[in-house]
Amino acid sequence: MSTDFSFAHLSDIHMRPEGMLYNTMDGYERASRVVDAALTVETPLAFMLITGDNIDEIEPAASYARLKQLLARVKIPTAFALGNHDVRREFRIAFEHELGSFLAIPGISDYPCHGKTFVGTKRILVLDTLVPKFTHGYLDDGQLQWLATELDQHHDGPTILALHHCPLPIPTRRFAKYQLTNADALERVVLNSRVKPIAMLFGHIHYSHIGLFGGIPCVSAPGIAMGIAPDALQGLRMTDAAGFNLCHVIDGRFVVNPVITQAESRTVKYDMEMSWQ
Repeated sequence: MSTDFSFAHLSDIHMRPEGMLYNTMDGYERASRVVDAALTVETPLAFMLITGDNIDEIEPAASYARLKQLLARVKIPTAFALGNHDVRREFRIAFEHELGSFLAIPGISDYPCHGKTFVGTKRILVLDTLVPKFTHGYLDDGQLQWLATELDQHHDGPTILALHHCPLPIPTRRFAKYQLTNADALERVVLNSRVKPIAMLFGHIHYSHIGLFGGIPCVSAPGIAMGIAPDALQGLRMTDAAGFNLCHVIDGRFVVNPVITQAESRTVKYDMEMSWQ
């Protein structure tokens, strides 16, 4: 029996309340186009994975309600990671009925929203790299220990690891310091684990970025709310790009095909200040 499967990897929706634009663009319309494109691929999808910045932190309750409206069309299992623009408590309130046993720490709280979920024999481990009110990411000791314990347990199916902030080096120098600040600690856990994930998936940087991390493929998804140009070394050049990753496991090997649904031709904004925290 074949164990091959495929799934869609989306990231950085940055949903805002109805009537509020994102960089002059209708974020709901853009996200709808990407989600519809993912759902209409000819390849059957086992699940959808969304790696953070699900909303844009503005009126979080209204933004999560609009996100749920968007995702009502998705009839396959969906797993979420949280990004720096998400709000843990409001996310838990909005999605408590859908999350089930996913959260390692249940209940409505501000604790990190990490955990695991299964789609058949496929195990998805999600980490929460959110540092409230800051742009960079960090994994506390509790999450790292939890991950080490999970990866030391025998599991017959494939394991996929998901988080928001980039653990790889990136070429956009002014954006580099806003990535995962203790990626070395995460890499030690992966290197020392008995069960190796087949892939690590992330978001945050809004463009396709692929490398090895702890010996496993590590891949970002194109942004949905906007794109970021990886060649802009003097600042942060935001574009009108949007897309998702179509991911496959074929004969035990992980492969990814970035799918662009919106062209990258137009620069929306070139931020030379980078005044984030």
